[in-house]
Amino acid sequence: MDAVADDVRTRMLAHLGDDPAAIGVETVTAAVHPLVEVPPAPEPAVSIVTVTYGTGPIVVDALAALAATLGDLAYEVIVVDQPPPPGADPGLPTATRLRLLTSGVRLIECAANHGFGGGNTVGVAHARAPIVVLLNPDAVVRPGWLGPLLAALDDPTIGIAAPVLVNPDGTVQEAGQTLDGEAGAHPITRRPVEASVDVVHTSAACWAIRRADYELLGGFDPHYHPAYYEDADLVLRMRRAGLRAVVVGASEVVHHLGSSTRRRTTNVFTQRAIFRTRWATELAHLDAEPGTTDLATRSSPPSR
Repeated sequence: MDAVADDVRTRMLAHLGDDPAAIGVETVTAAVHPLVEVPPAPEPAVSIVTVTYGTGPIVVDALAALAATLGDLAYEVIVVDQPPPPGADPGLPTATRLRLLTSGVRLIECAANHGFGGGNTVGVAHARAPIVVLLNPDAVVRPGWLGPLLAALDDPTIGIAAPVLVNPDGTVQEAGQTLDGEAGAHPITRRPVEASVDVVHTSAACWAIRRADYELLGGFDPHYHPAYYEDADLVLRMRRAGLRAVVVGASEVVHHLGSSTRRRTTNVFTQRAIFRTRWATELAHLDAEPGTTDLATRSSPPSR
């Protein structure tokens, strides 16, 4: 495990630069009349990291939902803003939108697009809390979402705690995913009946994870830059390290699937081929496990 983690860490640092904590310019938003206000937290218990890439106004809705549900918890919000995709429709830049409408958000503006994995690594490098929540800018949390995830991480054998992701109409989008021998990802669309259920994979649209575990395993692998399959890869590396991924039934987050970016920016088939080659033995084993494919509703790349 250590050799693999060291290799991933070395490649990620090479991808980002020698110091991932210094590759973006950090400011703290301070709107005069903010719609979203993040209170100061000298010693946050939770760091919430959101990566934007040409993201529209939904990111403000996501931050407003966070602020409305976290009460007296000491937390920080870190938004890693990356340049929009080439040819994106002109509009108010995400960083400008956050400066105008929020206060207390730690805004990190990157000069280059480091992808989903790299952007999260930048955010984790800036995080101060022992628990990090990776949250898509198109994921809108519901009341009571965080407590069950934090409680799940009290179990030292759990490395990733994820909520049930639901569509805006309330139907289940994903309660974890299965993987088949060809690296097809199959969302589980039945609500868990237990408090938490072990899953082969779960989308990183919302993860609660210990910062120490993320750093120990080297974070997301830049082989999957700019996006897709880096979360599945990290889940399997966690599993190989003896840590479980669970979906917590009492936690629910609305995910506006695919709206965090203006358009898909990577060939998912290329990423899938990398993942399939790297994890061929494990995928063959998973494909042979009873129950790993009978919950499939469709075959797709891991959702974002």
